[in-house]
Amino acid sequence: MSQTLHFSIKLLSNCIVSQSSATAGDHDCLDYIPGSALLGVAASRLYTELTPEQADLLFHSGTVRFGDALPTDGQEQGWPVPLCWHQIKGENIYAAGTTSKRLAATAIFDPSRSKPEEGKQPKQLRAGHVTASGQLLMAEKEYELKTAINAQTGGAAESQLFGYQSLKAGQQFVFALTIDAGVDAELVSRLVASLSGQVLLGRSRSAQFGQAFIEQTNAAGLAEADAKGTELRLWLLSDLALLDDFGNPLLTPTAKALGLPEGSQWQEQGSFIRTRSYTPFNAKRRSYDPERQVISRGSVLVLELPRALNEQEVQALRFAGQYQEAGLGHISVNPQLLTQASPQFAPPMADAVAAQPAVKEPDSLLVRVLSARAVTQDAGVAVEHHAAELVRSIQQALQSAARWAGLPDGSYPADIPARTQWGEVRSIALTYSRQPKQMEHQLFGADNAHAVMREREGQAAWRLELNAKEKLAGRIREALSHIPDEHKGQALAHACTQLMSDKRLTQTQQGGQA
Repeated sequence: MSQTLHFSIKLLSNCIVSQSSATAGDHDCLDYIPGSALLGVAASRLYTELTPEQADLLFHSGTVRFGDALPTDGQEQGWPVPLCWHQIKGENIYAAGTTSKRLAATAIFDPSRSKPEEGKQPKQLRAGHVTASGQLLMAEKEYELKTAINAQTGGAAESQLFGYQSLKAGQQFVFALTIDAGVDAELVSRLVASLSGQVLLGRSRSAQFGQAFIEQTNAAGLAEADAKGTELRLWLLSDLALLDDFGNPLLTPTAKALGLPEGSQWQEQGSFIRTRSYTPFNAKRRSYDPERQVISRGSVLVLELPRALNEQEVQALRFAGQYQEAGLGHISVNPQLLTQASPQFAPPMADAVAAQPAVKEPDSLLVRVLSARAVTQDAGVAVEHHAAELVRSIQQALQSAARWAGLPDGSYPADIPARTQWGEVRSIALTYSRQPKQMEHQLFGADNAHAVMREREGQAAWRLELNAKEKLAGRIREALSHIPDEHKGQALAHACTQLMSDKRLTQTQQGGQA
């Protein structure tokens, strides 16, 4: 038996996850975070600490599968819109009376099972992710135009203008970590720890992109119908890479490639398939992996079976094909959303919660202890989140100072606060963690001659200019103002600890370039 753990990702800065690894032309961004990026996060933190056998088990064998991170609205996870869903061109597809983008089930249909009225043209839904209740989630993206820097002059390099499309900061995603039997609990614990906290994802991580915060969470899977009949319907929740008997890419599914009983036939008439090819870039080896030709996520495969599948065969079918460790091959078998010509959406999560009767907690010592412990744990998560936001603000401030000083992207000015100065701030934050007003007086007080971050006549590092009107101390004070008083001191202390261990800051202080 396998176990599945779920994690949430919050983007602290814009994140670039390009559809192609090409270095020329515009970069279109994916609307999800591929499992390969999450595998890379864990491998970068764990690989050197593991034996070759352990590394192979976690990252190469397919025993551990890092699923794609898909958008969430905070309550429900989205799934790639199935390509069998169509609408009538030009007609509204959203439910009346809702402010959110909730699909109207009656406006969606599968043309292989329900023909539109004569004279009306069907149009395929291709973009976005849909929740079990019909909420259509569309990832927010931004485009930034940038230029390379001439190392000799510090100015813009001639004829080297380029642009990046990125996922906008603040969005949330959810991914699943599926672990088969045979991985011991201690190794699982180390893997979970490597996927927790602040991480860097995607491209251009040495600049202002890719900062995210990961924590373990709960998430519900897709509801599936019983596989009792001989018609099998498969919804691809991620790309599917199949091979034929000679090891060549296979874009027409066969029973053998999917592990189905002999005699199973693919029903081309009811299936909806798109394909794509791409060449992944391996950042560790600094080289390209072999090209992958895949059946795209969202595709729907219909097959006719010689007999009904047993439970073991259904379980085996939920992951198929190559590169499963990097998120490929995730399949929903006979999903409830696709059992009929039009989808049958579940009630919205808020309605389901409201419909449940209130349960009164028993008043006992055990309940009070556990409740207090839960509050403490929630506070710890909040502190980590605020600390990550604070680190991001400070790093962006230092990058602004570098641009103001005419330095290349990715570098810091030489006169930034040293490790000992961050340590001094950390000490004050811990000392006055329960007295936020006194902490701010010790750090910024204009009438306090001993204040650490006085903008006038204080230490030069805190008076570092970010632009014509703003200094580093002012930016830090502004960032702290957005943190609740009860978390302010602990969040600042955690942020200082992270900054003290930032190798880029240490290298800058030693005269090296980040």
